[in-house]
Amino acid sequence: TASTADERLTSHDSIDFTFDADTFNYNDVKIYVWAEDNSGNKVEENSAITYSFGIDVTAPKIAVSYDNNSAQNEKYFKADRTATIVVTERNFDPSNTKINTQDAAAVSGWSYTRGSMANGDDDKWSCTVAYTKDGDYTFGITTADLLGHDGGTPDYGSSVAPTLFVLDKTKPTITISFDNNSVANGKYYNAHRTATVLVHEHNFSSEGARVTATAQILEGTVDTPVAGTWRTVGDDNKADVPF
Repeated sequence: TASTADERLTSHDSIDFTFDADTFNYNDVKIYVWAEDNSGNKVEENSAITYSFGIDVTAPKIAVSYDNNSAQNEKYFKADRTATIVVTERNFDPSNTKINTQDAAAVSGWSYTRGSMANGDDDKWSCTVAYTKDGDYTFGITTADLLGHDGGTPDYGSSVAPTLFVLDKTKPTITISFDNNSVANGKYYNAHRTATVLVHEHNFSSEGARVTATAQILEGTVDTPVAGTWRTVGDDNKADVPF
């Protein structure tokens, strides 16, 4: 049981500290506490209490740029394409960063670049997504930092077709066949003859395909053959030219 004198020697006090989030927007905020009583008794420096914590009020920023923006018909590319992703964030969380694209794309690991700001808010994390195989591609990315701040909508800058595009490095092939091959004297036929033009191409466009034929006769006139409507089955695209 404490005596009256002991009770007078025992005292407790508390102080509340408020740290302004904008002012103390750092990862290494520290509280250093020591005490000295009225008799000069003090906590030794090596026994002082130190408490560390961080404050982060800044959301991540996502920037995406492509090295190849030479598109045909708005979204078609005939050469490899690489996307570079840069996330500006102090407390980056790669496990909470999702890159949405097809398996044919090659996604690199993340690399870190320290920024110039004292609190690290301009630190950058980068990776690349390489597209080298023919295919129809979609792209998307989401991120959130260790505190749950969402990165929001990426900034694609001036990139062309950044989220939906087609990579096609394969040239079309053309085959022509005739239904009448009953030839006389090397090049003469005594019946109608139809040529079938076959263009093998996955991303075929009839506007980009031109079939031309000429016709002449010594006397009178003759109609120039005109290709019919294109018909498509899979990657095979055919048109008939009747003579």
